[in-house]
Amino acid sequence: MRILFAASEMTPYAKTGGLGDVGGALPLALSEFGHEIICCLPYYRCVRDAVPEAKPLGLPLHIHLGNKVVTGDVLEARVQENVRLVLIRRDEFFDRSNLYGAGERDYEDNAERFLFFSKAIVELLGRDEFRSDVVHCHDWQTGFIPVATASRRMQRGSEFGVQTVFTVHNLAYQGLFRGEDFALTNLPGSFFTLDRLEFHGRLNLLKGGIVFADAVTTVSRKYAEEIQTPEQGWGLDPLLRSQKEKVRGILNGADYRTWDPSQDAWLAQRYGASNLSGKKACRAELIRLLDLAVTEATPIAAFISRLAEQKGVDLVVQAAKGLLRRGVVVAVLGTGDPPYEQALADLAKRFPRQVAVRLDFTEALAHKIQGGADLLLMHLIGAHPDRGNRSPEQAAADVGAVLEAVNVPLIVKGPGAGQKQNAVLARVAENCRGEGLALHSATNEDYKTLAAVAAAYG
Repeated sequence: MRILFAASEMTPYAKTGGLGDVGGALPLALSEFGHEIICCLPYYRCVRDAVPEAKPLGLPLHIHLGNKVVTGDVLEARVQENVRLVLIRRDEFFDRSNLYGAGERDYEDNAERFLFFSKAIVELLGRDEFRSDVVHCHDWQTGFIPVATASRRMQRGSEFGVQTVFTVHNLAYQGLFRGEDFALTNLPGSFFTLDRLEFHGRLNLLKGGIVFADAVTTVSRKYAEEIQTPEQGWGLDPLLRSQKEKVRGILNGADYRTWDPSQDAWLAQRYGASNLSGKKACRAELIRLLDLAVTEATPIAAFISRLAEQKGVDLVVQAAKGLLRRGVVVAVLGTGDPPYEQALADLAKRFPRQVAVRLDFTEALAHKIQGGADLLLMHLIGAHPDRGNRSPEQAAADVGAVLEAVNVPLIVKGPGAGQKQNAVLARVAENCRGEGLALHSATNEDYKTLAAVAAAYG
């Protein structure tokens, strides 16, 4: 198949979170099964710096956004055999220091920016050199692509017969804009209704992707079930239940070429499930880099994430002192909402050798922290989605759950901890290996299934 892969992030070119990891790894995994891949990404400033070899294709874009015609360009670079990187350029929209906004404020023209990106991709799909069997779109930033392709299919029939797959990585981020911004779509008013793009009087691009895609996926089977409930559906659960026949949960795989510690070039010493001896060197390097005050028996708990409540950073902040009382030191890497950045900075100032906070994101440090830490603090997407409205009792229970979860690994600390910990870690590593979490393990079969579902609903 030829698969056009449209996303607003792709490692190593542009990344703010997990979407970037999937955007970078999945196309490469698919290409190894013989599929031809076209990756489409905005030509951000960071992409320009990362891909200086990108060449203009001489395909000027003229995109209608409301009553304006906005121009742009298309560039291309070759990632590897069977994988093309196609970049959509308009410097007014994408030559900025950040991808989506500054601080806690989104860019005010995000609707224009990503409607332009989505419409540009749909224009490319009309050309033979970009025509694809499947278009795989990710999150709200590309949610308009299934809408636009469905609209063209209505107008042109099978001539524009591309099938669309839409992946919801995080339902909380929906691409909600003013109702007036619907005019930027240039679609008839019949598309701005409760069963299409309208959401409480606003334009909802994620909803559009769900409604009009031929197949919808999420990051796990469990998450596919959770988002169909009122508690975790963020207002879209009735829609998702009505579309459940085309919704599939596919577990995000790990890209072992990047994250396997037996191959990771960023680690002080590589190690694997059969030999964990290198873990000690990675831990020692992490202690040195972060200037932590620890003994051999002190656990290091790491949180690597965008610093937003939806990612659980509020729980980390609230549980930090409890972790310290249990003899755990904490390492945090990420950027995000200023209040959480400040709260974490305050903790690091108060406990300078027990709490290490790095308010930036570097791929190298992410690998070193993950490779050297004893515990990873990770929030389950979907759990308590409306935590801002928690009662004090619920908030205390959530923090207590974090501390209780950390208590379990602490049983391997104390006298003889090294041997016990190695045995436990070896068992965990062996179990994870047995779960088939490699990105390649189900990729091709999942895509065959998605293609069949898309064809059935297309």
